[in-house]
Amino acid sequence: MKILNSDLDLEAFWGRLSSSGESVLMLDYDGTLAPFTENRMDAVPYSWVPKLLELLLEAGGTRIVLISGRRVEEVAELVGLRDRLEIWGAHGMERMFPGGGMERHREPEGVARAFGVVEEWAGHMGVGERLERKPGCAALHFRGLDPEARARLESSGERLFNRMTEAEPRLSLHPFDGGIELRENGCNKGDAVATILDEYHVTPPAAFLGDDLTDEDGFGAIKGRGVGVLVRRRLRRTKADIWLVPPEELRWFLAAWLQCRKGK
Repeated sequence: MKILNSDLDLEAFWGRLSSSGESVLMLDYDGTLAPFTENRMDAVPYSWVPKLLELLLEAGGTRIVLISGRRVEEVAELVGLRDRLEIWGAHGMERMFPGGGMERHREPEGVARAFGVVEEWAGHMGVGERLERKPGCAALHFRGLDPEARARLESSGERLFNRMTEAEPRLSLHPFDGGIELRENGCNKGDAVATILDEYHVTPPAAFLGDDLTDEDGFGAIKGRGVGVLVRRRLRRTKADIWLVPPEELRWFLAAWLQCRKGK
């Protein structure tokens, strides 16, 4: 573990966590709780993750929220604990409450048309299996391709996505670890983090853990209100306050959180 923010007093944070009646633990999924795989649906969490999350729920006092670029149904299927976790999917365009209640963003007509063009293009190019369509988003995945094929697909996809952003200004292009994404503006994990924290009159001890460039919005949103934690094998430039190397340092952090809640 490495402290990246010299203003962060981690011991004081653990102390607040131990004494507070409530807390918020927000977690990205891919690359954070689960290692990347070539087949997206093979990306199961580290073997100890479901049990640790279950123990945190049983200890009480922690609101666990998964915030993912995936659709909520995929996250629920992969991580389990469907009826006990709050899950935000598609970068915040979907929200599943514990027990299964759902809120889902409705795309404006022009945005939906643009995504329709992208889906037609993917079918014509024979890469439909690499296009992940979600509310407010369309992600093109490159993982598993050889360098030459990846370069061709990335170049072609970027040209198309850039044309779509010119035709529909409510869309923008975003790179992520292993692909590019065409996304409706106002659709990011930072908005989800801010919305969650704004639900409290007084912000409880809170943390957001993520790995990807798409998680930087979340780190920015929690800055000054909680702790941003980069979970990644190699350090990169980030807004996060702490850097953890998975899987063992991630396991340590979650276990430390659990001990703080038990200590209360």
